[in-house]
Amino acid sequence: ANDIFAGYADPIRGLSHITMVFPNRRARLFFDEYLSQRSDRPVWSPSYMTIAELFESQSTLETADQFKLVSTLYRIYCEEMHSDETIDSFWNWGELMLNDFDDIDRNLADADGLFACLQNHKEIAGQSFLSDEQTEILKSFFNGFNGRKTDLKEKYINVWNSIGRIYHRFRENLKSSGIAYEGMMQREVVTNLDTDAFSDRMFAFVGFNSLNKAEKMLFHKLKESGKAIFYWDYDKSYIEDSTMEAGLFMRDNLEEFPNRISPEHFDNLRKQKQLTIIETSSDSSQAHYISTWLDSLGQKPDKDTAIVLSDSGLLQSVLHSIPDGKAEDVNITMGFPLSSIPLQGFVSAYLDIQRMLQKNSGRLTIGHI
Repeated sequence: ANDIFAGYADPIRGLSHITMVFPNRRARLFFDEYLSQRSDRPVWSPSYMTIAELFESQSTLETADQFKLVSTLYRIYCEEMHSDETIDSFWNWGELMLNDFDDIDRNLADADGLFACLQNHKEIAGQSFLSDEQTEILKSFFNGFNGRKTDLKEKYINVWNSIGRIYHRFRENLKSSGIAYEGMMQREVVTNLDTDAFSDRMFAFVGFNSLNKAEKMLFHKLKESGKAIFYWDYDKSYIEDSTMEAGLFMRDNLEEFPNRISPEHFDNLRKQKQLTIIETSSDSSQAHYISTWLDSLGQKPDKDTAIVLSDSGLLQSVLHSIPDGKAEDVNITMGFPLSSIPLQGFVSAYLDIQRMLQKNSGRLTIGHI
């Protein structure tokens, strides 16, 4: 916030010509707070986007929901495979196929090369994008199809030989409807991106780590046009040690897209720390100990106090362990499994009863329950 304000605040426009691009929406709340502390007078704030919203803003397509995508894929799959498979049995397989298509487009891969016919597996093994190890794995895998033919092998071969047509038909169908999955949208945007359309707007990309090829291409095009700056979150302790996996992606990011902030601000993990370890007999005991720990702080916990759980199922126990009046506002930033709420048991029992009624022509006995 200090660097953005010092380097880009305009007396008239303030920061209205800046677009902050974060991985998610939550970061905006913290950034706004620090930015307000930096200025002694009202200023126009920057605009905010997630990376997904930035791609969508540059596309003529809209992101479709999962139900619409899998349903469309199911219809095309049945037509191509001449299959009467039910959508229930297809759903999980359809989600996997959709994820594969999404990965292909996010990484700008040659789909036709990936979906080459099984009979041409030697051609697949010779593709330049495959490592020697991957080539050997493919050869070993395809050699398993040279033996006795089975129904399962035949079905697999048919699916593999048709998946390229399914992929292209699926994309064409979505495009004609004005919708897309995220990977398809990203590919369409970076392929047709006109950086001149951004006028004098500057984009600040903040807090990213692992980037797919579409995101990297977007970053490169905006950087080359002088319309992008980058802020990376890392620590020197694992960046300078090439054996540390934590810095695997960040080392490349820092080289390709230099950080606006100098490295001396990122040497924190090696500083002296105070750690207290409490032994408990169970996870539940850990949750109940939180009230004692909060009391030991000697003051009300604030936004710099974090409780990090190893299991999301402990969330309710932790919330009940916070003493009344100890914390006025609690910011929960994690998901909570549906299976952990009492309503799930009721819904599950209700569905079991409905299945039993259907199976037994509307009759239900105590024995069934």
